[in-house]
Amino acid sequence: MKKTILTFLALALAFVVVQAANLPKVHVYTNPTGKEIPIMGWYSIPASEATHERYQEMRDAGFNLSFSHFSTSDDVQKGLDASKGTGVKLMVTCNELVKEPEKTVRRFMKHGQTAGWFFRDEPSAADFKNLAKWVQQVRKVDDSHMLYLNLNPNYAPVEALASESYEAYVQAFVDQVPLGLVSYDFYPVVEDGGKIYLRELYYQNMEDVARIAKASNQPFWAFALSTAHKPYPVPTRDMMRLEIFSSLAYGAQGLQYFTYWCPTPGTWDFNNAPIEVDGKRTEVYDLVSEINHEVLNLSWVFLGAKTIDVAHTGDKIPAGTHQLKSLPGHIKSVKASGEGVIVSHLVNGANHFLMIVNRDLHNRQKVTVEKNLPVSRVMPSGKTVDASLYKDSLWVNPGDYLLYQWK
Repeated sequence: MKKTILTFLALALAFVVVQAANLPKVHVYTNPTGKEIPIMGWYSIPASEATHERYQEMRDAGFNLSFSHFSTSDDVQKGLDASKGTGVKLMVTCNELVKEPEKTVRRFMKHGQTAGWFFRDEPSAADFKNLAKWVQQVRKVDDSHMLYLNLNPNYAPVEALASESYEAYVQAFVDQVPLGLVSYDFYPVVEDGGKIYLRELYYQNMEDVARIAKASNQPFWAFALSTAHKPYPVPTRDMMRLEIFSSLAYGAQGLQYFTYWCPTPGTWDFNNAPIEVDGKRTEVYDLVSEINHEVLNLSWVFLGAKTIDVAHTGDKIPAGTHQLKSLPGHIKSVKASGEGVIVSHLVNGANHFLMIVNRDLHNRQKVTVEKNLPVSRVMPSGKTVDASLYKDSLWVNPGDYLLYQWK
């Protein structure tokens, strides 16, 4: 009997070693939401509120991923079971995933509502070595679900990055932690002394992440802020649209909101989340819902799209970006009446797109697009119409966009 048991253990160990040896160097990212672009709510439905009705309410607001900071694996089980049939999957995290990763992954890996595994928020470069070990522990058991953590923004203190520069920090992550995905947070809209403005390095951060992710053949995910806290004001339609559509113009393959449910007010004075602490909706719920459903309508445009070029117009362009110098053959010129716009050339299969985003947080701009060849205009509904039905010059509100398509 002892010999049989020893033989079985040896075979099992050999299987694990072979399985680990067969793992690709970097996890192969798979979109957890099928034909929809991922839209995830951070600090989502708490365990005490994890009911089918609550997840349906989340889906009604256009979310397809929920990320709650559950404490126990039983809380995770409750959330997974409650979300069935709603169209919302869960990013899994709990204390057991840290302490017993293999056991916890085995428990939930076959549940149809599991989207992936969460490892850490805003790690420093000094954390990457241990994170890589943890990631490999999970991958040995399950290398099919999404692997997820979230990086610091470039305005984090140098000591928080533990790296010589922000670019070096992101590159070190890509080199050392084989997630197959780059996600970062940056909350650009700040209020100081009653003045609301856009942080100076917002687009530089996006440029750095997008460039490094593209070079490593990995997608990137970006954030919008949907909950007020010091020094961030109550989010408006313009603020969130600027964050969401700027990210999509740069090729983001996943969108995240901080937060969905309001954290308990404290040091940061959290308030005006889509769902407040008492479980009631705020006006932000409706704003987020409006944006999310528009994005879902446009999944055929953005999901899987590759950026050919992302440039800016204006006398003074954002730090880290480059001036618009050339356009695809179908487009003759792009001009804006104000501060300037983002001009992004995207390709998705046989479709080419030109996306123009008003990056001015406070003012609408008249954007003039002259065409060399016939193009279609993609509407917020996801449907296309002949662009010639519209004038060449159109007013574009803050954070809003014009989207053109041709084969």
